[in-house]
Amino acid sequence: MDWLLNLIPGGGLTVIAAAVAAAALAAWRIVAKAEQAGVNKQKAKEAEARDRNLEKLKRADRAQPSGSVLDDPDNRDND
Repeated sequence: MDWLLNLIPGGGLTVIAAAVAAAALAAWRIVAKAEQAGVNKQKAKEAEARDRNLEKLKRADRAQPSGSVLDDPDNRDND
């Protein structure tokens, strides 16, 4: 094993520094992916809310009056 470490400039210290750097990079990527997953989850929630809102608008477009404004008991203009 020593002959392998002798091939690397700086020896064991360089290997340790590279391992620490690789571990830090891996941890950073895990955190970045977790944050991206949270962003995607929020976007999915917003898309569902937007779809529900569009469906409500479509239903409201098909609404028909149930009677006349003059027949409305809450019409305060008749007083």
